[in-house]
This record gives sequence, C-alpha cells and structure tokens, in this order.
Amino acid sequence: MSQNPFEVMRRREQADTGMALLAGGRVAEAEARFKALLTDEAGNPEALHGLACVALASGKAALAIGLAGRALNDGNLSEAQRGRFYLTLAQGLADEHHLEPARAALHVSILLQPLNPRAHLLMGTILAGLGRLDDSLIALSEALRLAPDDLSCMQALGAQLMRAERKAEAVGVFQDIVARRPDLAAAWANLGAALFECGAFEEAYAALLRAVETSDDVAAETLNNLGLVEMARGHLLAAGRAFEDAARRAPDDLRVRNNHATLLSELGEAKRASASLRDIMITNAGEEAVRAEFNHAALLLGQGRMAEGWAAFQSRSAFVPLAPETWDGQPTDRPVTIHAEQGLGDIVQFLRYLPMAAERAPLRVCLPDAAGKLLALMPSLANLPPGRVQVASASEEGLSANLLSLPFLLHCHDAPDPAPYFVVDVAPVRGRIGIMWSGSRHYRFDRRRSLTRAQIAPVFDVPGIEFLCLQKDVSDADLAGMVHADMSDLAATARAVASCELIIGVDSVVVHLAGALGRPAWLLNRYGGDWRWRGPSWYESITMFQATTPDVPDIAWPPVVARVVEALRADVSGGVLASKRG
Repeated sequence: MSQNPFEVMRRREQADTGMALLAGGRVAEAEARFKALLTDEAGNPEALHGLACVALASGKAALAIGLAGRALNDGNLSEAQRGRFYLTLAQGLADEHHLEPARAALHVSILLQPLNPRAHLLMGTILAGLGRLDDSLIALSEALRLAPDDLSCMQALGAQLMRAERKAEAVGVFQDIVARRPDLAAAWANLGAALFECGAFEEAYAALLRAVETSDDVAAETLNNLGLVEMARGHLLAAGRAFEDAARRAPDDLRVRNNHATLLSELGEAKRASASLRDIMITNAGEEAVRAEFNHAALLLGQGRMAEGWAAFQSRSAFVPLAPETWDGQPTDRPVTIHAEQGLGDIVQFLRYLPMAAERAPLRVCLPDAAGKLLALMPSLANLPPGRVQVASASEEGLSANLLSLPFLLHCHDAPDPAPYFVVDVAPVRGRIGIMWSGSRHYRFDRRRSLTRAQIAPVFDVPGIEFLCLQKDVSDADLAGMVHADMSDLAATARAVASCELIIGVDSVVVHLAGALGRPAWLLNRYGGDWRWRGPSWYESITMFQATTPDVPDIAWPPVVARVVEALRADVSGGVLASKRG
C-alpha cells in the first residue's frame, strides 16, 4: 500500500530536523526526535540512522554500528541514503578500531557518493591507520579538492604529510590555514610544530608564540613544543618556564615530564631529573616510560654509573633503528656481525671495545663507507690472529650485535680506558692547529653545540700559528687564511688530525678522532653538554673549555672563546702547545 506523500514529507522533515539539532550539538533533543519518528513508524531507516549518529556523538560506537546496520537492511533505500548510512557505519567501525571493515564500508559509500568530501576525509584517516600513507594522502587530497575551504580536510592533510616526512608540504598547508583563520590558536600551534620539525626554529618560535597569545587556554602540547623550540634556540631558562607551564596544565602528560627532565639534566639538576624520570619509568606507560629509561641512561653514564647506565642504554632500541641482537657477549667460535649505529663520532668512540669483543668471538664489522678504513688504524687488532676481525657487508648472517651495545654485552662496569687506540704514521707539523667550529646542521640542538665563523674569529688573531681547517663544506670566505685538510673519509681525516699539534673543536667526530689518536684537543663544550663529556674521561688528551652559564649562544660562547685565546697565546709565547683546562 502506497504511503501518504504528505506523511512521507513530514517524516523526512522530522528526520532532517533531528540531524540539524545534532549538528548544533543538541544531542538529547535530536535523540528525542528520532525516537519519536521510530515510534511513529517502526523500522524507519532515517530514524535508525539518526540514532546511529546520536550514538556516535555520545561515544557509543558499537551501538552506532548495530543501528546503521539495521538501517541498511531496508530494501527501499536510495543510493544517496545507502551512501550516507555506509559512511556512518564506517565511522562506527573506525571508532571501534575495526579499520579494514571500516575501509570496506567506506569504499561502498564512496562508490555511491563519490563527491562527498567527508567520505574521502574519513578514508584518508582510516588508510593512515592501516599504514597506507601514500593512499591516505591521495584520499585526503581528494577531500580537499572537493571542499577546498574545509579546515578539517586541510588539517588532516597537513598531519598526514608530517607523518609521511613531507614536512615542507605540511608547512605550506598549515600556512594556508593560518592565512584563512589567524584567530585559531590551534592553527598557529600546528604550524609551529611543523616548522620545528623542519628546523626553522625562529619561525617556529614566532608561530608558537602567536598560538599562546591567541588563546587564554593554550594546550599543554603547544607549550611543550614551545619548550623544545626554546631549547633548540639555546634559551634554556625560557624552555624551563614553558615546560613548567605545560606540566601545570597537564600534570599527567608524560611527554612533557620527559622533556622537562631532559632540560633539568642539561641545567645540572641531576637529582630532580632522575626523580622525574624514575617516576615515569615505573608507570610502564609504553613509549614514554621507555624514553624515560633511555634519558635516564644518559644521566647514569654522565655520573659514571656505568653498569646501570649501559643496561638502561639498551632501551635505545625502541627509538633507534638497530640490527637484531642475537649475541650475548659470551665466548663463541661462530662469527659475530657488529653493526655500526648512530653518528660517526659514536663509531669512533665505541670502536675501542672491538679488541675485547674479538677475544670472545671472530668479528665481522659493518661500517659506513666513510669509516671503513678505521680498523686499519687500530694496532690492537693487528695483534690478533689473521681474519679474526674483518670488515663485512650488512648482509652477513648468523650472530649479531650493535656497536654501542658492546659495553653492556661485555659487562664493562668500569670507566672506559682513556688511552689512545688509533695510530697513524703522521708526525705533527710544528705550529699547526686544526680547527672545527660547527657540526652537522641536521642535529636538532646544533645551534647550542656549534659556533659561527664570526664567533670563533678571535682565535685566528693569535700570531705564529698555521690553522688547518677541519670543517667540511666550508665556503671560500670562511676558509680564508687557512689550509684545508683532506677529509675524504675518516682515515684521511685522522691523518689530518695527526698532523696537528693541537685540535680546537666542538663536540664532533673530529674531537673523537683526536682523542682516539692521543692528540691534544680542546673541546668547546656547550653548557650541560652530551653525557659523553660529563662523567669519566673517554680520552686522556682532551681538555674541555666549557660554557659556564645557560645563556643563549651569542652570550655563552664569547667567554669560552676568550679563554681559548688566552690559553693559546700563553702556549705560543711559551713555545709549546700543551693542553690547559678551560
């Protein structure tokens, strides 16, 4: 029997009114409308679908799935209705973390309603959850094409671009958002976070500061990011204030507490840092608890508590790509592949443990091309039986371990032996000093570690010295007045270092090489500094000229450089280049 068209229209209007109420946040009133419609007509699909939407808004995804499924059982649905209902079903499945069924339901919805930007937006989110980032970006780009002014589509696309490491593109999307809505604190916060990841610290600072100024209720995450940016800029005290403010707003946010503890360690407040990190560790709260253990490892090693430190240092496997570790450090006749990890300075620093490891097992050492010739500089390896230690490819099978795990696997509970372990047949040139004032700009906190050519310039005013530039990728202007070294690989760099009576440099592979060779080196070390330079001496020939205040680089470095110049003048006037403590 055909329905009264006026009655059909009335019920449709009632369903539309319910959806409008729901869109306006009036959930209870919307629910009442849909229930009344369902009482009026049992099994009304629009009423069932409306109640499914109410369930989603109320956080009852499982109920929404059931109601959307009942609505879809109606055999008289139009394509438009089926498209909407499948979209709601997909949202419920996604909220319940049933991502593959959600993707399948959404696929049907998009086939029925290909011009619905909400469907493509949800598809992008679901595909990202399935780890299909490229497909996610295609779906989100389509959503934005269909709704070019939709901020939620723009925000989702920017977030996924960040996940896909397409950071510059993400910055462009977030810049578009703030241009459209400069009143949105969250938009400025997202832009600041993206700029920080791109290493644009000043721009990131400006954006995050704008976020703070735009809202009286700024999110703890924004303040946390502001703290990280301030650390990268070298404003340690300002970073502390940002982390403390973030912790007040979100006292249970373990990420904030981890970052604040790291800063406290840099500021020399080891007790407070240790207590905070231990509190996070005992929560067993997944990634942040492991990150706290890794941060605590650096604290322990910097205090000379080597046994505890090396054990905790193994937690780095959660954050650093490492080869599977199948060797337990016990004596064996089976070859063990040793995999290099992290930076070149770390490789130089930890190669000292190879002879001890080689006493327990034949070694196949995988090194990057730049470091491949370093083993030939170690006389302690030459005394071993032929073939006991070999350079190998990363494809070697069998037992394996990571280079920085050797102190743990070999139970090295004492401070490292600071004696040199590299030898090259190069004599120092009288009056030659090697100099290296900046490290890799890819390091997030390089601004605190490195100096500019202008900041180190007073050193070049000391007469009677031939300066050998150990800086890679140096401009002709910066090289003026210096000899440039062959740094084609680390073995060549080691020979250049050995040709100097003294090395002056920041925390870098050059200083590690000087220490491994036993050449006198003056380390220009930032305030706080890396754990390697806080505790027991790794190299007997290295002297630290330490920044003594947590000031910004422009203020912190000049006194350090002045002490270096004073010590250098004293050595030159005395006719000898000897190490002096700064």
